[in-house]
Amino acid sequence: VTNAGAYGSSTDHRSRLRPPEHDWVLSEPPDEEAVLGLLEALRLPRTVCSVLVTRGFAVPDGAKHFLRPRLEHLHDPALLADGPAAAERIAAAIRAEDTILVHGDYDVDGICSTALLTRWLRSLGGRITPFVPHRLGDGYDFGPAGLAA
Repeated sequence: VTNAGAYGSSTDHRSRLRPPEHDWVLSEPPDEEAVLGLLEALRLPRTVCSVLVTRGFAVPDGAKHFLRPRLEHLHDPALLADGPAAAERIAAAIRAEDTILVHGDYDVDGICSTALLTRWLRSLGGRITPFVPHRLGDGYDFGPAGLAA
């Protein structure tokens, strides 16, 4: 049995099994003192500490917050641009029994966040229409299908 139909010939499949060529951009080695500080403070494997330092988490408290997030470490949502105005508009729509469209995304976190937000807004009494666009038919952005929902 050959793969002639898939690859054009039975021998040219080897070239298709090679990974594509990439220009790898390597980061500088992490600061050794910071890695040792995380090793001592967090008692994690050296590789994990090196990755944390490379990603900007060189201080133990910052690394702890990244690795073990807690609600009290979240930023104040009122600091988001137009956050308070958006919250008030949503509250007004719920009070007026207006329909609110929750426009999601078709990837895993988009579908999950659409479901969570829809459920939460409904628990507040909102009339909610969730919409997740069809990846191929509707595209990525808010468009005619979202308006029709």
